[in-house]
Amino acid sequence: MHAAARQVQGLEPSDLEREPLDVRGAFVDAEEIAACGRVYADASARTAASLFPEQIAARPVETPSTLDDPVRR
Repeated sequence: MHAAARQVQGLEPSDLEREPLDVRGAFVDAEEIAACGRVYADASARTAASLFPEQIAARPVETPSTLDDPVRR
């Protein structure tokens, strides 16, 4: 959903984010993906710290997840 939130903001999906967005797009229309991205961005600002490890929760929507991301290591 991080990738969907980035896409709503007009940011280009990263190498790691592109495939999940494409898969979702095969089953869900673009409007619904955009709505999920907006909900994620709003919710993550309020509750991400209680749901995810700090290094993920603290990641701003503007920062992509990539294959070279040190958080993945």
